[in-house]
Order: sequence, then C-alpha cells, then structure tokens
Amino acid sequence: LYVDIAIYTNGGVISQLTTSFYKPLKINFTTVDISCDDILNGEIDVTIDGGKPPYIYLWSTGATTEDLTGLNIGKYYLEVIDANNKKAKEEIYVLSKVVWTDLEGVEVTDGNLIKVKSEKFKEGAAI
Repeated sequence: LYVDIAIYTNGGVISQLTTSFYKPLKINFTTVDISCDDILNGEIDVTIDGGKPPYIYLWSTGATTEDLTGLNIGKYYLEVIDANNKKAKEEIYVLSKVVWTDLEGVEVTDGNLIKVKSEKFKEGAAI
C-alpha cells in the first residue's frame, strides 16, 4: 500500500508525506519427507507473504537459498529478513514417509526412534 499525503493552506503546500505500508512478513512452506531412511531426498519449499522484497534467507544449515533439497530427517530453522529489515522465523521438520505404527517399546521423538522400557525388550537389546 502506498500513500501520498499533502497538506495545503491558501493554495500552497505546507508539507508532503509519502509512505508505504506492507503486510507483516510471513513464511509459508511445504515439505517433502524422505522416502527411505538412508536416502537424502527431503525438501522444503518456501514462499513469502507480505514484507518488502527482496528477501534474505538464513537457514540453520548455512544455506541462503529460498528452498532446500537433498535433506535428511531433522529440524531446520529459517530466518527471513525483508528490505525493511523486518524478520520472520520458522522451525520446519522433515520427516520420513516410512510409517512406524504399533511398535512395542519404541517412541518417536523429534523424528527419531527411541527405545523405551518395555517388558518385551531385555536391557541392552537393539531395536
């Protein structure tokens, strides 16, 4: 939104103000989860709503691109800064398409399988 305001008195301009308003900066994203635990094919596709372009992208991986590809399971952080130095942050998870259901003695925490105490597992047993 662009606004141009002029204040007049007796036919002359006393002052003139020009300003721009932008919607708040918002990060939208979609993810592609990895297809297998040992293949790095996860993706994060980002689109920005609001703010003033151009945008600066700062990923927890060190990347400065809008989108990420070739990702492993994990948590990724993105900070976006617009031309007005406004900032938005997002925490994004890439998971596995492998479905783990009804596993006795196993929990999923932050995308990781964790062995928990169970009657069916002996101490030190592998999952």
